[in-house]
Amino acid sequence: MTDTPEQKTAPAATRKAGNVWAELGPTLVFVLIYNVLLRFPEGDGLLTKDTALYWATGALIVMTIGVIAQKLVKKERIPPFLIVSSVLIGTFGTIGIVLQSKTFLFIKPTIINLLFAGVIFGGLAVGRNVWKMFNGMVRPVSS
Repeated sequence: MTDTPEQKTAPAATRKAGNVWAELGPTLVFVLIYNVLLRFPEGDGLLTKDTALYWATGALIVMTIGVIAQKLVKKERIPPFLIVSSVLIGTFGTIGIVLQSKTFLFIKPTIINLLFAGVIFGGLAVGRNVWKMFNGMVRPVSS
């Protein structure tokens, strides 16, 4: 029995959907934990409104490491976007948690956005669609 085109594309589509959920998962966990902890009372203690950002950032770091570990176990290619953002999340997140400084946690998304904006505009300046290459949609031309 031969496979129809729908049967051949379904697993690839499922894999791509799984990758999207795996890469969005850490952000969704961050938002969920942050919003749940905002409902806790203010004051001293481990689980309060004041510590919500630290708990959510810690969960984001753990989940991001989990996504990378999952890709390594499955022997999948790790996109450069994920590597760079993971390093920044891990670095600034850990510094912010250890020093109990929200400044480092607020700087992290700004640096990530500035870095990727620079890459995109730099690609436009040289006439390449770096965004597609950066996300692994287009392979660079080899000589």
